[in-house]
Amino acid sequence: KLLSALYAPTCGHLLVDKYQIVGAALPSYRGLFSAIFADFHLFRKLYGLYNVRGEPVQKLLTQFQLEHKTAFGGVHFTNIQLSTGQRKRLALIVALLEDRPIYVFDEWAADQDLEFRRYFYEQLLPDLAAQGKTIVAVTHEMGFARSVANRMVLFDEGVIVEEGTPQQIFEAPQHDRTKLFLSQILRH
Repeated sequence: KLLSALYAPTCGHLLVDKYQIVGAALPSYRGLFSAIFADFHLFRKLYGLYNVRGEPVQKLLTQFQLEHKTAFGGVHFTNIQLSTGQRKRLALIVALLEDRPIYVFDEWAADQDLEFRRYFYEQLLPDLAAQGKTIVAVTHEMGFARSVANRMVLFDEGVIVEEGTPQQIFEAPQHDRTKLFLSQILRH
């Protein structure tokens, strides 16, 4: 939430290309992000999205196997009383419709079955990266992260303890594999 400027830093500065993001620049900076946090909220209505055509939404509902659970009524979804995994898939559809340059996924795959975990890591994230999107994916799923990340940052109780490419991280001395990894696919 700090990275996406939803929280203000209590010390230090938020910098992009050595420029500090403050004041009037904050809304534009926040507008770069689509995020699904672990404590996400799902709205029935598509706020901030206008003239959304039903055909692309229906295609996404089918792609994420939600076409029999909800429908898109032009400005809102007909049902959001879904399982946690289904709600996260619907939130992902909304994020994809926003089509912003940076995606933040905080433990998105944690509530998905193996089929959607694989799809998320092996197909969706590489497809988004190929479109030039920047993806920050917070995950405990080391095997999946290792296979798709360009850069990994290892945290221990909120402090960065190691960072590098997956090859550098995994060739280093053995780590406690239960620690949290922030996997980041960069636009390089």
